[in-house]
Amino acid sequence: MISRSSVARLALGATRSARPFQARGFAAAASGSSSFETYDAAGIKVASRDAHGQLAKLAVVIKAGTRYQSVPGLTAGLEGFAFKNTTKRSALRITRESELLGGQLNAYHTREALVLETAFLREDLPYFAELLAEVLTQTRYTTHEFHEEVGLAIHLKQLKIASNPAAISLDAAHAVYAKPNIALAADGASQGAVAQWASKFFNEVPSSSQSPKANATTYYGGEQRIDSKVGNAITIAFPASGPEASVLASLLGGQSSIKWSPGFSLLSKISASTGATASSQSFAYSDAGLLTISLSGSTASVAQAAQEAVKALQSVAAGSVGKDEITKAIANARFDALEKTQSSKESIISVGSALVHGTQAVQAADLVKSYSSVTPAKLQQVAKTLLEGKASVATVGDLHALPYAQDLGLKV
Repeated sequence: MISRSSVARLALGATRSARPFQARGFAAAASGSSSFETYDAAGIKVASRDAHGQLAKLAVVIKAGTRYQSVPGLTAGLEGFAFKNTTKRSALRITRESELLGGQLNAYHTREALVLETAFLREDLPYFAELLAEVLTQTRYTTHEFHEEVGLAIHLKQLKIASNPAAISLDAAHAVYAKPNIALAADGASQGAVAQWASKFFNEVPSSSQSPKANATTYYGGEQRIDSKVGNAITIAFPASGPEASVLASLLGGQSSIKWSPGFSLLSKISASTGATASSQSFAYSDAGLLTISLSGSTASVAQAAQEAVKALQSVAAGSVGKDEITKAIANARFDALEKTQSSKESIISVGSALVHGTQAVQAADLVKSYSSVTPAKLQQVAKTLLEGKASVATVGDLHALPYAQDLGLKV
């Protein structure tokens, strides 16, 4: 039910908008914390930080990403049913109430987590805390909604799901929407307020459930080639994690952070000489990491860029990259990591995923310390280890002209 304070705000909304413009004073900057405080409320793991601003976010992070789905499409299905009809409220009512409060509702997923996220004025925390708890425990998984909306969005192909989607979705929701599998993350709300409303509204979330299981990540390497007339692309990936992997991805780079400058990265120079689009990224998961090099463009440019990209990695392994470039890469990687801790969305996913996977959430101070320990020698050793191990190479396009992994000097 919508809270008393929120009802009052809804009733006064039109009056406020009709008032003539009045001069406003400058707001004083409020001091807030950049680190999350973690605690338990109603048996649920909670993390919150308060910037003492006017806006807040509250999200439920569920251990139900695509990695953990028992049947393909279930994660997308649960995402599609979020904030629709519940036993208490219709989808229309949820939409209208949220709009009148100026709030935002969002649902999305990553490889490891399903996230139900709300954004609102901080005084409306009680309403949105109640709404999230209601979505977790009282969503109505109806067959007609699946066929008319959810099913069309996720394009499920397996007949056993399409034949009885309501039952399958309900079973899946009961399995994953349980206290051991969820975490509540708040940004812009006080610990006391979050704990108070979480304790009140999240008591009905099941206390025990069979936790979604996934085999431990195992890296095998390999090569896949797909013929395509649309375009040409090659992705080269290696198993890598930690600050060294992020720095190596920054050193390889591909895109400049300085306007009108091609950048210092090795791949940016390759892009300039070959005409191909090149970039490198580092992906971090709960138990693994992946370093990727992605190339796209014309057949000739991609083929040449792939050769040059491997040579660039070999130059790092040989220790022939200048100290200035490595210093720039460390600074750039550290900035990107710290920027993510300031980003509300990124930080909510990070701290929520850490809680549901039983790991420690990374704080800003720890990030600074970890990147300070990266040295040219460590970076050289990481690059050398990657080249000595197996790579994963995916090639799409004109397969008669694009090189094989062996042609690039890579082991698969």
